[in-house]
Amino acid sequence: MIIFSEYMKEFEEKVVLRGIRKGYFTKEEVVYARECRLSFTEFGDLVGLCIELDDLCAIDYYGHIKKSEGVRKLFDEIIALEKGGQLKGVSNIPFVHFASIKIEEVAELAPELVADFPEFKKILLSMRGFKK
Repeated sequence: MIIFSEYMKEFEEKVVLRGIRKGYFTKEEVVYARECRLSFTEFGDLVGLCIELDDLCAIDYYGHIKKSEGVRKLFDEIIALEKGGQLKGVSNIPFVHFASIKIEEVAELAPELVADFPEFKKILLSMRGFKK
């Protein structure tokens, strides 16, 4: 059985960040400053709000958008430059949809995480309410 929070942290560092850097995940989207609706649910609590990475990136975990510390710092810098103005979002941020990550990509980027990836995904789906 996996320790969910530890696996997620490793997954984000080794699969998501490595994948972005190696060009596996090249999609860029607008990342909004406001937290999404799922942030205030049990699922949002499980997944968390912030990725402990200074790189700019965001991950969509089945509708819950988790932003990196780098994105949050960028938001703060822009708000400071705007003298406290309203910030809706920032475009062209590397954006990864968890649902589109294939086990083959996990195997390529972090082979040590492959064995527990199905359980990790199952926990996410169950907590999100997509029980089978």
